[in-house]
Amino acid sequence: MSYVGGVNDVLIAGIFAGFANERHEAVLDQLMPRGMRPGRDLLHALGGVVRILALVALSGCSDLAMPKEAMPAMGIDPSYGSVIAGYIRTTLKDSGAYDAFEIAEPRWVHSVKGWSWLVCVRFQDRGKQRSYAFFIQEKSVVDARYAVQSDACGAQAYSPFNLVIDPTGPGAVGGQGPLY
Repeated sequence: MSYVGGVNDVLIAGIFAGFANERHEAVLDQLMPRGMRPGRDLLHALGGVVRILALVALSGCSDLAMPKEAMPAMGIDPSYGSVIAGYIRTTLKDSGAYDAFEIAEPRWVHSVKGWSWLVCVRFQDRGKQRSYAFFIQEKSVVDARYAVQSDACGAQAYSPFNLVIDPTGPGAVGGQGPLY
């Protein structure tokens, strides 16, 4: 490691780690005596500027999802079960091997594709329980994925979901239920 390269490595690491602490000063003192660091104050100021710019630049990444669109007064289209069943049959490979499908009530959420209805479906895949999240706008699935923790599918209440006979039939969410 050359003398200049070592100083540059320490300065770069210091800028990103907030080098105004004593450990970095001690390392700088070992590499270059204080009398030989004419730009020391400039570098401290530069480190502060870099940190402020990083905070400003990264503040856009923490945008909170505020309800910019009101939830539709009508709610989700009642045929969402059929839409999801069709999507599962045509998109998930080997969907015939899955069983014990269950579906949760739709929730109005903000996703990557904008405001959508989130419907969680869980099923058994070769003895393992899987959860899938479907994002629905209008009468189509705009995004779908294996559920992640932020989808909160594990905290939902589920009811049976029959893909083959009638996805919105008795016992399914939005279904008519048994007639007595």
